[in-house]
Amino acid sequence: NTPLFAGRFLHYNHLCSYSRKMSRIIPTLSIHDIDTQLTYLNKYLGMKQIHKTTQTTTTHFYVGYGDKNDSVIHLVHDTQHQSPYQIGQAFGHIAISSPNLYEQCAAIKADGGKVTREPGPVKGGTTEIAFIETPESWKYELIKRDSSWVCPILHVMLRVGNIEKTKAFYEIIGMKMIRSSENQEYKYTLYFMGYGPEEQNTVLEFTYNWGVDKYDHGDAFNGITVTVPDIVGTYNNVKAAGYAITKELDTNNPQSFVVSDPDGYTVNVSTSQSFTALLS
Repeated sequence: NTPLFAGRFLHYNHLCSYSRKMSRIIPTLSIHDIDTQLTYLNKYLGMKQIHKTTQTTTTHFYVGYGDKNDSVIHLVHDTQHQSPYQIGQAFGHIAISSPNLYEQCAAIKADGGKVTREPGPVKGGTTEIAFIETPESWKYELIKRDSSWVCPILHVMLRVGNIEKTKAFYEIIGMKMIRSSENQEYKYTLYFMGYGPEEQNTVLEFTYNWGVDKYDHGDAFNGITVTVPDIVGTYNNVKAAGYAITKELDTNNPQSFVVSDPDGYTVNVSTSQSFTALLS
């Protein structure tokens, strides 16, 4: 399949400063109709399949704009899972950079794709955005960005019940606050956290809707993988803080461990070397 006006992705060919960093963020999505999803991501968003691996009934696909060293999205397809997955309300969306936002949305609509929020400025601001939705109801936010934003997978939005507890947990695994905002009219708070500047890294957007402390997580969003330079130190910090570790670190071969964050999102903490090796 040929992406719709693929020229809009040309400036991503020089993925550079963020590509070989020690820390990155990778969301994992369970997909029922994997062929339709892969076609959609390639045709409408210009992503390509970077790696594929099969384990018994489960196939793992890694898609993105660069190679195994760059930011990716992890798709999981289980042939034994017969019914569509439920996304729930906790997961929000994945944001993608769109140099040609209006043309991209027009082409998606003309091709029969679903644009759920027409392109235009955000209320009370100047940033231009749109929302599109895949056949399995995964939401992607398109944000107009220029070529100075070298990381096309901008952020993953997750809803949380206590934003200060969220902040404390992600600081434990090495993230820093990038920016925050508060909307008095609609009663929500946003925290953007990550391992480096938004222009060069995929980051996390945490949304706290005032007074809402719990969400249905469904079974479609499988959490995130993060890579850190010091996995033993990160593990010790997480353990000392009392968070729920669901897969312990093998001290003889320290490659990864799994922990639940305060809202129950699964976080697989790995090293950059082991994650890159997984894609080889």
